[in-house]
Amino acid sequence: MFPQLCQELAATGKRVFLYGGQPAVVEATAKRLKQEYPGLQVAGYLDGYTTASAEAVCYQINRSSADIVFVALGAPKQELWINDNAYRLNVGVAIGVGGLFDFYSGSVSRAPEWVRALSLEWVWRLAMQPKAKAGRYLIGNPLFLFRILSSKVQSRVQATMLEVC
Repeated sequence: MFPQLCQELAATGKRVFLYGGQPAVVEATAKRLKQEYPGLQVAGYLDGYTTASAEAVCYQINRSSADIVFVALGAPKQELWINDNAYRLNVGVAIGVGGLFDFYSGSVSRAPEWVRALSLEWVWRLAMQPKAKAGRYLIGNPLFLFRILSSKVQSRVQATMLEVC
């Protein structure tokens, strides 16, 4: 979806701001966007490792006059950041894009098409970045599934108790 969005933004002269990722990654992403979509205005970028406050980051984004900000801080951090700072931003849209900058800059390779077709890209990412992804995929995902199943069991128990009453 990202390439189509960038084409449309370039055709309409929209300005984007990139926030997140490692310094070299966000810089490479900005450079590639400028090369591939000459009409797209990259109004600015800032890495996700900045020590600047959220208020200062929002000020920089607003100063750029961006129409859209792409936030690549990883889930759920990016969604929380957008939610906590939406009132400070003078942009039309803030979009959480996860690891998009890593892929788009070429610093992390995407899984082969057949792996993606099987919905196993997470296995590829775990193999490529074991330290960074082990907590999410080997602990976080099973914990999430356990909580869902526990919630369903608890709901059934409560429903059964209500039927008895």
